[in-house]
Amino acid sequence: MSTFVELETILACDAIAHSSGKYTLVGVFDRIWAIKFPCTHGPLAIYLRLRLPLGQHKIEVQITDSDQRVIYKTQPPMEANVTLEDMTGEFPVGLAGVSFPLPDEYWVQCLVNGQIQANLSYRLVLMEAHPHPPGS
Repeated sequence: MSTFVELETILACDAIAHSSGKYTLVGVFDRIWAIKFPCTHGPLAIYLRLRLPLGQHKIEVQITDSDQRVIYKTQPPMEANVTLEDMTGEFPVGLAGVSFPLPDEYWVQCLVNGQIQANLSYRLVLMEAHPHPPGS
């Protein structure tokens, strides 16, 4: 019987759709372009794929700045009741009104039962807007 949590995937995107038992991620990104700061991001979704042991679990997403200060945290935590051994679950998390105070590196982190699953922290880099961002 497994007793550990494994964060398999964490991705930031514009939206997550669910249809026919499948998730579709729209607009996956790792950078946010802004003209001025602070900036408030529009729709933002986080996709998590977790392997969880049997039992009750509380799942949260938080965003921290480069000094590890929490600037956003989901409340209340999502609840997962695992009744099958070695279950992998998918968790779409919608975030509203996330405000980024400065151009900086930000980390999207998944917490399970209050513990950061740091093996796959996701870095978001805010940059001053350019007239034509690279790749546009």
